Amino acid sequence: LVIEGELNAMITYCALPELGIMGIAGSSARLYLNALNNKTIYLYADGDLAGQKAKHNWARDAYYAKAKATYLLNPWFIDACEVAALYGKDALKQRFQEAISEAKLWDPAKPYFARASPGSSNPPTSFDAVSLNQKIPSFRQTFTI
Repeated sequence: LVIEGELNAMITYCALPELGIMGIAGSSARLYLNALNNKTIYLYADGDLAGQKAKHNWARDAYYAKAKATYLLNPWFIDACEVAALYGKDALKQRFQEAISEAKLWDPAKPYFARASPGSSNPPTSFDAVSLNQKIPSFRQTFTI
């Protein structure tokens, strides 16, 4: 699993230690190509224009690095750290498992025109009214390393 953001990658590893996870410093950073050869790759990035463009650039790079297959995960309204803070490690694990099962196979023959995902600039609306600051103590207890 390649994921935008090192902190998102670290928290995702806490929820899914069975996966190989590569955290990418941001939407303009490049993949570690040697790690992709002959692997099935899943790509996750933010839903903004930069994240979606990066995801497709990474898919192209994985293709040239001879990855077996590359799948694109749909973006969420909040990132992995926010999911873990608000809902916990098990919810993050479940969310990624669902996203991986619904991922779309990247096709190098199809042209891609970068665009932000619908609603990506809107604030999240799918979580309860408890603020992130109120959830931080339980988040820290859940993810003590």
